[in-house]
Amino acid sequence: MAESVKGKSALVIGASSGIGRESAVLLARAGARVIASARRENALRALEGQMEKEGAPLSVVGADASKAADMQRLARQALEKLGGIDIVVYSAGTNNPDRSMARLTPGNWDGMIAANLNGAYYISDAVLPAMRKAGGGLIIFISSISALAPDVSGA
Repeated sequence: MAESVKGKSALVIGASSGIGRESAVLLARAGARVIASARRENALRALEGQMEKEGAPLSVVGADASKAADMQRLARQALEKLGGIDIVVYSAGTNNPDRSMARLTPGNWDGMIAANLNGAYYISDAVLPAMRKAGGGLIIFISSISALAPDVSGA
């Protein structure tokens, strides 16, 4: 991977933990210029410090993927700082551990849809014009395997 992403600009949403965090780490270690984003800014700052110590610095920007305005702002900041966006990794998401229809509320449902689906649209809408103008780019959506392995805990 190192040769293919070295010098590329990458934006990782959902970088405060899990697959998003590891994606940001791997991209930075491979020589990509990375902006890591998530709601939990304290976790982002810890990631920023860790990567700086390793000599693979990345920048962090706090943003809520469920808010269109945040994704537009994030894209603008990334374009200004990086001069373009070659790669977007969308790994933001949320879950309710108790998703049975008997206990799931409309508010909980709306929160999951906002982060898991709407956010993916919001960032795509925000970065695609610049990617099209640049002649290309890559958007990677990280998803749950729950659709392949459903159980009674989900709606």
